[in-house]
Amino acid sequence: MDLFLPLFVILIVARLLGEISLRFRQPQLLGEIGAGVLIGLVAPFVAPSVPGLADIGRSVPIQLVAEFGIFFLILLVGIEMQPGEMRRASRSSLFVAIGGVVVPLAAGLFLGYAFLPDTPAQPAQALFIGVALSITAVAVAGRVLNDFGLLHHPIGRTVIAAAVFDDILGLVLLAVLTAVIATGAIPPIADLVWLQIKVGLFFAITVGGSRFLYPWAMRVLGAVHSRAAGFTALLVVAFAFAVLAELMGMHFIMGAFVAGLFFEKRLVGAAEYKDIRDGMGVFTHGLLAPVFFAGIGLQIDLSALWNVPGFLVVLIAAAIIGKLVGCGVAARWSGMDLRDSAAVGIGMSGRGAVEIVVSSIALQAGLFAQGQDSPYVAHLFSALVLTAVVTTVATPLMLRLVVPGQRTPPPDADAP
Repeated sequence: MDLFLPLFVILIVARLLGEISLRFRQPQLLGEIGAGVLIGLVAPFVAPSVPGLADIGRSVPIQLVAEFGIFFLILLVGIEMQPGEMRRASRSSLFVAIGGVVVPLAAGLFLGYAFLPDTPAQPAQALFIGVALSITAVAVAGRVLNDFGLLHHPIGRTVIAAAVFDDILGLVLLAVLTAVIATGAIPPIADLVWLQIKVGLFFAITVGGSRFLYPWAMRVLGAVHSRAAGFTALLVVAFAFAVLAELMGMHFIMGAFVAGLFFEKRLVGAAEYKDIRDGMGVFTHGLLAPVFFAGIGLQIDLSALWNVPGFLVVLIAAAIIGKLVGCGVAARWSGMDLRDSAAVGIGMSGRGAVEIVVSSIALQAGLFAQGQDSPYVAHLFSALVLTAVVTTVATPLMLRLVVPGQRTPPPDADAP
């Protein structure tokens, strides 16, 4: 009952509202997030009669299913992208990622010092807002771009590659924030350099290792006549890379993305590659993705909405405008036209569960313990959770204004 009843309710409501969202020509994830919000509002009233729905938003089994949702969404995005597309976007996306971190980080620091009380914790709290605003959720970006048919266009390639770079830069910022919370001081340069070395080692090992691991896994599984050998090889490598990422202090999604990126047609053949990709798409978008996006809606805390509404509006505006300016201007400088540059900035705006995770880390570390007499500090966690949800919902709505119709992939998008 701890898993199956909540999962049943979430899946039914998420799929229903997702279909309604599609009927209104909106991306499916909007309905799925709305399903989480609706379930979170209704669950407390029915929990006495249906105990399995009590505290559904903090259900550990549901959170585990949602984590699998992130894993498979990123793995699928990697499979869809392919290395050649990433190489074509790498130069422009690096500038987009830098702009998408620097501008929101500066905006967050400014808001922290403008609104939060002058306490010893203010520098760490202001830095926390900046780090939270600088995040881009790769899973959200991938799902939105796929819904709009943009994954294989320059817009999609740039956004996904930039979001990956964004995560790497976010690692450094998160390490700085963690050290500031723990010690009250910026970590030594040597620690930051070591973090960058570990990031470099991770990519050297995974990019180089994938060229040997996939053929090796296919030979071993083929020798024992394993059914679905290609799919098993993909999962073995993806889980191995995810474990390596966590051992090196990175998020597991980095491992999933690289594993998907280097899973190529030549390894398993065009027919089996298509079967694996299509099968994963059905499983991911039919089960795991709805649970993941409904989980974002379940995390919503509305207290900031009526306690600090002005601060909340400014925070959401800074989150969206920061990415639009930081990423959009960099994309324009790299040679994109104005509409595509705006689409890149909007595509980088969704924070999703990643911002909620970062906010939870800060909450558990006691970052908001000082200055609780200030309503801004007391409701900062709620404000950032709402910001994550609103930016996730707003991304496809704004993208619809810039990219009115769904685009079709170019002829070479599915090339090996």
